[in-house]
Amino acid sequence: MVQVIPSQATASHGRTSVKPTSTQRAIAKASKALKASSTKARSDSTKSNAIAPSASTSSARPTPAEIVDAAYKSDILPTLYDMFYASPSIWLDFTTGQHSVDQVQDLVDIVVPNSGYKVKHKDFIWERRSLIGKKAFNIVQKFYSSPEYANKKWAIEQHARWALHIHGPLMNREPTPRESIIVMSPKEPGYKHPTGHFESSFFVDLMSPLMQGVKGSHGSFGPPKGILSLAAIAVRTTIGSQFDACLIDIFVVRARIQSVHYW
Repeated sequence: MVQVIPSQATASHGRTSVKPTSTQRAIAKASKALKASSTKARSDSTKSNAIAPSASTSSARPTPAEIVDAAYKSDILPTLYDMFYASPSIWLDFTTGQHSVDQVQDLVDIVVPNSGYKVKHKDFIWERRSLIGKKAFNIVQKFYSSPEYANKKWAIEQHARWALHIHGPLMNREPTPRESIIVMSPKEPGYKHPTGHFESSFFVDLMSPLMQGVKGSHGSFGPPKGILSLAAIAVRTTIGSQFDACLIDIFVVRARIQSVHYW
């Protein structure tokens, strides 16, 4: 859901005005695009209602909740996810608050015009942030459970250290070789720079199922910058935790070896 944090009010000629933030402008632009694209749908719906038979000659009209439920997974959620993924302030937007309820209400009214449904605080919305973190954890765990790394703390530590480098395999489809990163500067001749930014297997495996969720969106909100930044943080944090855990284990083993030799 969307929550825009209002900017500070400024006084002008005895009146109070609020300067819109970049997030508010982005959401307003997206909402305007949604409303423009749904004008025809609203018109068609009105005409259809005008010529519809009376209740006495037709089946009972569905309740507002039934109308929204019918379009929830196929239309409403994809549009909501699309807006969320493109959010320029993904950590501030789509949080608990009345503004979020208002934004989702606008979205429901546009996607399902004339439904009569009123969005409430307790309405169920999938929690994307937690889902992204869990998916990133599972992807990284599966990678380090392969025969090449399973139960090999030193191998995991070495790969995780390489992956966390800006030119490493966390972000890039074709990363700079680990040996080059260790012994060379990026400015030196012969240094192989990475290619395929945001196309690493970690990102592809994480983003592919998430982007499937926007199919059927009724809006056009721009590139998914917000979800990319969230995915990057999730993968980096998970690999970083693997690195830290292995580093601690390696230090413990070394300390024990030194202790044995000392005595």
